[in-house]
Amino acid sequence: MHSGAEVLLLDDVVSGAGSKIKPAALLRDAGFSVSRCCVLIDNEQGGSEILAQMGIEVLAPITRRIAARIGFEHNFLDIAVLEAIDAFYANIAA
Repeated sequence: MHSGAEVLLLDDVVSGAGSKIKPAALLRDAGFSVSRCCVLIDNEQGGSEILAQMGIEVLAPITRRIAARIGFEHNFLDIAVLEAIDAFYANIAA
């Protein structure tokens, strides 16, 4: 790869962006361009917004709310578990 080449960050999930910030900075310091990060799930904990402030667009096909809703609709999760997931993330945000 040559200096200035576009690098796509790949990871399973984005939560608070902590595990993406250092690699992005190191790659940029090495002369690479980092403008996108592809993840499977956005946990909706502010990481996408943090990366956006760094000029990195997060591409996530699903959010944790959608994943939980799909689990509920297909009877993998009952309403108590769905509500517990929502409460867990609400407590983290508080």
